[in-house]
Amino acid sequence: VVRKAIAARAAADAASAAVLCINLSRASIEDRSFPEFVARALGQSGIPGQALCFEIDDGDAIACLPEAARFARELRPLGCRFTLDGFGRAGIGFEHVKALPLDFLKIDGSIILQILRVPEALANVRAIQRVCKVIGIRTIAEMVESDNSLERLRAVEVDYAQGFGIDKPRPF
Repeated sequence: VVRKAIAARAAADAASAAVLCINLSRASIEDRSFPEFVARALGQSGIPGQALCFEIDDGDAIACLPEAARFARELRPLGCRFTLDGFGRAGIGFEHVKALPLDFLKIDGSIILQILRVPEALANVRAIQRVCKVIGIRTIAEMVESDNSLERLRAVEVDYAQGFGIDKPRPF
């Protein structure tokens, strides 16, 4: 997957600012040779590390926190970015978030889907956004399905949004 993503990104316009987000499995996170593989693939392709953002599931982050932190620390010097995916689902706390060198935190879609009808959900998103701002991590709302949801998220200053309300998936 990483090799194909890097090849697709390399085949695109060299001046493109496109960032490819790649979900990592726990097996990849725990594989000590994987960061070296990524570094080698980047070096051979000529694309900058900033073109890749690796997503670590919050459940996997809890299960293998030291390995996830090591993985991110090894690839960060190349410019690779890191996202904690699904925050708010598996019970990971901000003490875990601070242990990882993250660029982004994705607020789980199950919370985002409730923000129009459950006041506590929007309050939860607002609290997550405020803490992330203090610790220097940008937020992404998952599963944004409508303009109304997007408007609420803008009001609480969530940094980015993804979902069918933004755009449909399409080929690279």
